[in-house]
Amino acid sequence: IISLNGIDEDHGFRGGRRLPSNMIRFQKSSIRESYSNVESPELKVRELVTKKKEENNNAPTILVVDDQYYNQLAIITNLEGSGFIIETAYTGAEALEKVKSRTVPYDLILLDCEMPIMDGYECVAQLKSLFNSGQVPKCPVIAQTGNARDSEIEKCKKAGMDDCLIKPILRKSLHEMILKWLNK
Repeated sequence: IISLNGIDEDHGFRGGRRLPSNMIRFQKSSIRESYSNVESPELKVRELVTKKKEENNNAPTILVVDDQYYNQLAIITNLEGSGFIIETAYTGAEALEKVKSRTVPYDLILLDCEMPIMDGYECVAQLKSLFNSGQVPKCPVIAQTGNARDSEIEKCKKAGMDDCLIKPILRKSLHEMILKWLNK
């Protein structure tokens, strides 16, 4: 967020001094120009979604698998306005059923590592088996974990996950991960 703190367009005051109106316009336009060329991951994600919609006649779909409602909500909120269709599942078993029953494949799966009934490690093993046998089309599976240790990230990759996001998942990290895997 860019703030022109202290600049009053009507009166031209800044720190007790009166600024000429042309100086105010110059400061505002300079700030706009310096940030107009910056492409945020969010903007790139929106462009990617638009491109995929044109190619496939439908929006890309992400499956968010997490047993915690608020973790799902955080991802949904971070992707709000990007154009994705987002589906959710609370367990690995529920995610497998959704993947198997879907006629159009998911574009990306965000999979929590630790869940009841079936955790992310068992789920990804079964997903990879389905992918490799050709029963369902392949898609990237990204781990979600609260454990930032290198050993945990390595465990996720050894289990078959394509990449890993560390909780709490930041908006920028989420968008960058989506760009990385959906641009392939």
